[in-house]
Amino acid sequence: MSWVRVEDRLPEKQGMYLVVFNMDERTRVSYSLWEQKARGKFGWRSRERVRRKAITHWMPLPKRPEEE
Repeated sequence: MSWVRVEDRLPEKQGMYLVVFNMDERTRVSYSLWEQKARGKFGWRSRERVRRKAITHWMPLPKRPEEE
């Protein structure tokens, strides 16, 4: 997996993704939900209330570890 620039493309399906965003003059990594919103448009929803334009990169979450 590698980071995808938001300028290049956005996720094709709804789900949780790792995101890189700039906030308070710092670059941070977190997770965010890419979801369908009003009128069929998609957008990011994050617990940190990141502005949509602040997100610069995204990647799918890695698979969960298998239980032993």
